[in-house]
Amino acid sequence: VSSKNIPVHTFGAHAKDLWETMKNPTTLYLLFFVAGNGTISQLTPITYNYVQYTLINLTNLEAGIQVIFTYLGVAVGVKIFQVFFLNKNWQTTLYLSFGTMQIMGLAWILCYWNVAGLLNPWFTIFITVNQQLAAGISQVLFSMAVIELAKPGQEAITYELIVSVANSALTVCVIVATQLLTPFDALTCSEGGDDDGVCKGNQVNTYSFSTYRHTDGPQKFTTYSLFVLGISLASLFVFTPFLPRTKQQCAEWKELGESGRFWLSPTATGALSAAIAVILVGYVTVASVAILDPDTSCMEVFGGSGCDTLSASNATARF
Repeated sequence: VSSKNIPVHTFGAHAKDLWETMKNPTTLYLLFFVAGNGTISQLTPITYNYVQYTLINLTNLEAGIQVIFTYLGVAVGVKIFQVFFLNKNWQTTLYLSFGTMQIMGLAWILCYWNVAGLLNPWFTIFITVNQQLAAGISQVLFSMAVIELAKPGQEAITYELIVSVANSALTVCVIVATQLLTPFDALTCSEGGDDDGVCKGNQVNTYSFSTYRHTDGPQKFTTYSLFVLGISLASLFVFTPFLPRTKQQCAEWKELGESGRFWLSPTATGALSAAIAVILVGYVTVASVAILDPDTSCMEVFGGSGCDTLSASNATARF
């Protein structure tokens, strides 16, 4: 086949295709879903990481085993979706998978309080793997919707748009979860023995199990986790309706967009879709650059725990 017969896709052509994709109401619905679901519904307590990597201090072997089984859990979850839930109600599937994740999230409270000696590496690995198994079931849901909803020839560009926003939303999710530590006094520190760190009076000292208990770590971690899980669960009912229930509803939404019967004009729909994408992707891009500089990586807006007055002034001046 001669290369002369292959059409050249210019930047202008790609931009036009992207704009046409954004004007489709189905794209707007999916952007609402992945933005809200990724930013709020998937909020996960940061204290899980504190327990595993600071308090328990997983060995390299234990961490490696967790990584392997975590990826296996995601793969098994995807397979379970393909076999059992592909032709079921996708919204119900999302509720079930996230419900399972929330239940497993409550199991971390047993670790916080060391109930029956469960503050150990293997139980935390068990919880993490099961959470990822449930996550794998829901992970392919919006991908399936993109396949069904995208206009012919725009599947790839639609998928890349949705995935870019979804990944950016997950980054924002981590930043939000980190900032929520402060009002619950759940920020950690390490002070004692050979450690030259200094703890503030309202922080949780994770130097040892005894200092962790002495600084009220179990109660602070529990309160913080319940609040985060509560927000996640409540927001799930807000954003899930933007995910189509079945393949049939995908077709209905697609027809609604192509027939021009949507409540917003195509231009307004495209502008709103673009705004969601630009705000999320743009913020994460700026944050990714900011965390490379010690003067700005400490800023709370980028997920840091706060800068001192001088650093904050320097950071503001540099931006």
